[in-house]
Amino acid sequence: MSHDPLPVTTDDLLEALEIFLREEVTPQMQGYGEFRTRVALNILGMLRREQQHGGDHSKDISDLARSLRDGDTSWKDQQALQEIKAANLDRLRINNPKWILED
Repeated sequence: MSHDPLPVTTDDLLEALEIFLREEVTPQMQGYGEFRTRVALNILGMLRREQQHGGDHSKDISDLARSLRDGDTSWKDQQALQEIKAANLDRLRINNPKWILED
């Protein structure tokens, strides 16, 4: 009687790698090697958050940036400002969520 194993997701693999680096590798590292391992852990965290939040939204903000540069949209346009704020919050949620200040 065989059972199909649960599918392994990308997030599962990234989490396993993150745990390995944090618990097995980092304690054995010193100096520059420890620093580089911490950088790798930060990158893994960013990749996991990006994958969880549905990927890259840079095209949306690129179109808005082009429109602002070309003068088709004003910097005073409230909708444009809201889109810029939302895009920056999305980036912070991925790159460094602890920088987000809650209202």
